[in-house]
Amino acid sequence: MATSFADLIYRESEIDALWSLVDIQVTAAEHSGSATELARLAGLRSRLWEAHDLVPEGRCRESAAILRELVQTW
Repeated sequence: MATSFADLIYRESEIDALWSLVDIQVTAAEHSGSATELARLAGLRSRLWEAHDLVPEGRCRESAAILRELVQTW
């Protein structure tokens, strides 16, 4: 679990990278016209941002729980 400032920055950066990859897929789904896929990916992107925002607040366990949930459902 992230404990130092450097750990928190690193963890937040990792989630940023995941968010960026999903954002690319959201953009592709917007252009493909697949409403179902767009909704699914937009939901994933939203949950990643929730996890991201918890890190600087020091709520790493909650962030990790969201990430575990996403791994299990995706």
